Amino acid sequence: NGWIKHDFATTRPLPTYLVAFGAGPYDVNDFGDIPPNSVRKTPLAQRGITAQGSGDEISFGLKGTEAILTALEEYFGTPYPYEKLDIIAAPEYAFGAMENPGAIVYREYLMLMDESAPLNQKRAYNRVHSHELAHQWFGNLVTPVWWEDIWLNEAFATWMGNKAIDIAYPEDNYDRVTLNASLGAMNIDTLSTTRKVREPLTRSENVMDQFDGITYRKGGGVLDMFESYVGEEAFQKGVRLHMERYADDVATGDDFLQSIADGSGNPDVVDAMKSFVDQPGVPFVRVNTSCDASTGKNTLSIAQSRYAPLGSKTQQGQSWQIPLVVNVGLEKGTLTQRGLMKDKSATIDVTLENNNCAKWIMPNANGAGYYRFSLDSAGWASLMENLDKLNTREALSTQDSLVSAFRAGEVESAVFLKGLEAFAKHPEYDVASGAGALLGFMDSELDAEDDVARLVRDMFGDRYAANVGKDTVEGNQLVPTLASRLVYLGQ
Repeated sequence: NGWIKHDFATTRPLPTYLVAFGAGPYDVNDFGDIPPNSVRKTPLAQRGITAQGSGDEISFGLKGTEAILTALEEYFGTPYPYEKLDIIAAPEYAFGAMENPGAIVYREYLMLMDESAPLNQKRAYNRVHSHELAHQWFGNLVTPVWWEDIWLNEAFATWMGNKAIDIAYPEDNYDRVTLNASLGAMNIDTLSTTRKVREPLTRSENVMDQFDGITYRKGGGVLDMFESYVGEEAFQKGVRLHMERYADDVATGDDFLQSIADGSGNPDVVDAMKSFVDQPGVPFVRVNTSCDASTGKNTLSIAQSRYAPLGSKTQQGQSWQIPLVVNVGLEKGTLTQRGLMKDKSATIDVTLENNNCAKWIMPNANGAGYYRFSLDSAGWASLMENLDKLNTREALSTQDSLVSAFRAGEVESAVFLKGLEAFAKHPEYDVASGAGALLGFMDSELDAEDDVARLVRDMFGDRYAANVGKDTVEGNQLVPTLASRLVYLGQ
């Protein structure tokens, strides 16, 4: 009587929250197959689904899938788990995207564009698309037992998605996306009202409370830190082991921590990672250095507490098992020291050849540690003088720690302002753009408008003039920030 019966292939096991149905009218852009690669030996059918009339606009998003998917398949060592891949652009959607297996849904903004789209829109597409594709393994193939472990679902997809786009597009500065998100989470985690990453959930109607910056950004930063500590290859072995153990099944956060410990051969990471996900707050690591020039023995005296700015009501008394990775600056090159700080204080002794004293100390190598640090005045001065020895991630982490230590009353004003001037000259635009921290506060609260205006012009005037009107990354990304700063603070 005019009815049509559709028989669907049997889907491999799925949790119920990932089952999805879509209804038209819509356009179907049959983009063809993603070809086989070193991991996946068969082609993968890919389609784009849009509202009627928009089918051609999703071609850009479909074209960008292969590079990201290949990076993920090679990292996990297993092919994409499902039989087909539909990318759906929804005119309206409650979330930015949702990782339904083989039928990933996105808001139109993230998928409907072409080569002329703004750079920010293209980068948002890459980040979210990679995040949702990472979920096909972590979240879909292996699913949390209960919502209190959704932190790992989202934190892992955040971390892994950013890692995949950095692998796919190594020249596009995606290597610092996780770090910048983690630094942003620290501002939330500084509050006395912040929550734990793994927050117990006793009422299902409170599920949405689990989806915030602590889950995505702090969780991703914690994973980044432990990968840095155990090593990239060892951490990858743990991830692959976890996928093998729990494919088409459920697993707890503790199961994942044990997989990382077993795969990396480092049992200490279980309790250490728990110390970060099972209590709130940001560790604050104070490092004082001394050197015996007669022996070349450099001593780093380290103490930890919970970070809190001046005036905060945050309670003290916590401690973490902090995986410290410290770079010691030599006459030529660096020496890296690794250690797990299990107590509230620790000492690292480094004896250098030829009775040398360290040229500088960077307490957070590659910026991967989820903690803030402070140095004594001499330590800050030497680190600022050697910013060119740090990579971009380390410069961003150092900048955040300098500002935070100043807000906590740990850094002298002269040291802080010298640091801002050094960051303003940094060649990377995202480091330079952050060099205006607290200048607005000084302008409005310290009765120093003329002095602040002169400082702002000295810090940013020449760089603005040299890049305004240029169609470059710095011209597009940094110049608007400098213009605003010069207009509002530099006059």
